[in-house]
Amino acid sequence: MNRVFIKYYRSFISHNKKTLGDDDWAVFETMLKYCLQKLSVEFNQNIIPLSEELKPDAIISAHHSKNTDADSDIFYKQMHLSYLFTIDTDGWGPQHSMMQSIPSFETVDTQKAITFCKHLSSDFLTKGYSKQKQPPINSLHDTPEHFIFAPIQRPTDVMIKNNSPIGVADFITLLSNWAEKSQQHIVFKLHPGNFLDPDIVAHTQNSCKDRTYVHVVDGNIHELIQKSKGVMCINSGTGFESLIHGKPVVTFGRCDYKWVTFNANEKLLDQANEYIDAYTKNDGIRGYQLVYYYYHEHSYSIKEGERSQSTERLLSYLRKTFEVILSNKDQFNMVKETNTN
Repeated sequence: MNRVFIKYYRSFISHNKKTLGDDDWAVFETMLKYCLQKLSVEFNQNIIPLSEELKPDAIISAHHSKNTDADSDIFYKQMHLSYLFTIDTDGWGPQHSMMQSIPSFETVDTQKAITFCKHLSSDFLTKGYSKQKQPPINSLHDTPEHFIFAPIQRPTDVMIKNNSPIGVADFITLLSNWAEKSQQHIVFKLHPGNFLDPDIVAHTQNSCKDRTYVHVVDGNIHELIQKSKGVMCINSGTGFESLIHGKPVVTFGRCDYKWVTFNANEKLLDQANEYIDAYTKNDGIRGYQLVYYYYHEHSYSIKEGERSQSTERLLSYLRKTFEVILSNKDQFNMVKETNTN
């Protein structure tokens, strides 16, 4: 019997206080353990390191990629929608092996993609739920016309630290100064976790003072996306949600949905605004196709009604991946070391 060590994350660690997302992680990790059992793979559930004689054949790590955990072999992570997870031998997000070059999303049937995304968009706008806790639908105060929505991320977010050439404070400054200069309304929304980042909160509020075109609001994320003419973000999951709503998205950092966004920097803000204004129906359809591909082929849904199919796909993935890892561990480690450097 082969042995796997899982570096535990949410549901494998006892919590005195339950945190947002624990239930979702628990469902996926239950699926993962079920698949390991089906494959007759022994997995360790202790937090203490394994002894040398019990050294695992493979290590599965949550929330990491090769660039942050070179010792592990397989990585899994909750993604842009709370019920979607990915698993891969390179990592997650832009580090995922299937997102380091453009994926084959354009083969997705356009009508299927349109129907799927419009249904999902309608559900979001009716119920108001998102990965992060949101104010209720219809709680949004007055907003300017033709505004660009700019969701703010946390500076400690690994996506900012490892995948962005621009920091959160610099992003706020850049857009605020450009908004006034170009007379283009920008609406910021603080991340629910920014209460832990008082410098970012103060910086955002100060950026709105004595400014005509810079605003900060606290409405439901889906209402803000829907009312905006487009979205500018670093690499937030809100950008992915915006594609579901058919909106043009501008990104300043690396992300796994960049293939259907305008990849901007401080010198390309005017061009980014032109991209938003010139966004076509066909551009929106490409966004829908990527979302459909991401949802059904790239990630694993833990939603009831979709969980069974995800389990079968996960089982197939793990079977093939373990065959590669265990058939030639030395070769796999050599490739892993090469990819890490």
